Amino acid sequence: MGVSIRATALLLLWALALWPLVLELLLLQSPVTAVAWDLRLREGASWTGLALLACTAVAALVHPPFLPGLRLQWHRLRQSMSGDRTRLRNLQFELRQLETAARQLEAGRLALGMGDARTALPHLLRAVELDPEHLAARWQLGLALRQVGQLPLAAAELGGVVARDPAHGFGQARLALGSVLHAMGRDADAVVELRAHELAHGGSPESSFVLGRALLATGDCDAARSAFAAATHWGAGRRLDPQQAWYRARARAALRRLGR
Repeated sequence: MGVSIRATALLLLWALALWPLVLELLLLQSPVTAVAWDLRLREGASWTGLALLACTAVAALVHPPFLPGLRLQWHRLRQSMSGDRTRLRNLQFELRQLETAARQLEAGRLALGMGDARTALPHLLRAVELDPEHLAARWQLGLALRQVGQLPLAAAELGGVVARDPAHGFGQARLALGSVLHAMGRDADAVVELRAHELAHGGSPESSFVLGRALLATGDCDAARSAFAAATHWGAGRRLDPQQAWYRARARAALRRLGR
């Protein structure tokens, strides 16, 4: 998804950048035609803007998590476009001369931070191959595998990390494991991991929401309701980061569906 969003955004930017050149070429051929095209573009842009605003308003009313989700996608797009691609290319070149697990991990982390899990994956696999005991590399590998949809392999990597260091990544490895187990339909196991994460690290809108989903899948509606309610109470009176705000909004929607 990250790659398609980035490609679309770049295409739109190129179109906007090339439009003045197109107008100049039209002016050389026919000033009247150039003015007519410019007026059509402006009128079309106005109507398109109004239509987008109307659709956004309707979507926000019908599905309240829509706006937080839009904010999250915008945040991810900015991350993917502002990532240090030059640093990544330099690292990839340097790895041909001097390869270490730490350098492969750094390259994988950079790519993963830009939302490019497919580029990150071979670097992280190589880092683990060079140093099988490198927990940070295994954790990042688990995250990359989750992003490309290899859930059983992701669960195996993350499970190995959590078994050796339950607090790895300030508990994020355990949270990721619980999320992957839930996505695989292993909800009872997911509940165990997510409850352990919340007990040790206090939880978050994300962990409470995923815990609620897993509890709901096991048939424990009352416990699921409590988990969703806990997610909605997070960050009261302050602005959460885009991802946590999105999970909080989803928890509110889930709570309404269950009935308070």
